[in-house]
Amino acid sequence: GAVDTLILSDALRRYKIKISCPSCGYSGEMVVDDTENIKCPKCSSSAIIEDKKDILEEYSDMADQSSTKVEIISKDTEEGNILMKAFGGIAGILRYRIE
Repeated sequence: GAVDTLILSDALRRYKIKISCPSCGYSGEMVVDDTENIKCPKCSSSAIIEDKKDILEEYSDMADQSSTKVEIISKDTEEGNILMKAFGGIAGILRYRIE
């Protein structure tokens, strides 16, 4: 991959979930802040969470697959605070220029 170093904030508390809907049969993935009261995006019924993974873990696993280094920055530092406010808690240093 193009990313040499993935920089993540330790304040990034989101989850990648796989859901299924017993009402309409929908199944898919989404990223959410809270796993309570998940609704089906198709019919708005209550959905069943089939799998839940912390987004930091998900990004770390993806980085491992492409030999990308991962740096986790504390939100209690000035840099960590800026990372959350300016970049939503995710940034990267590229290996090479992308055309």
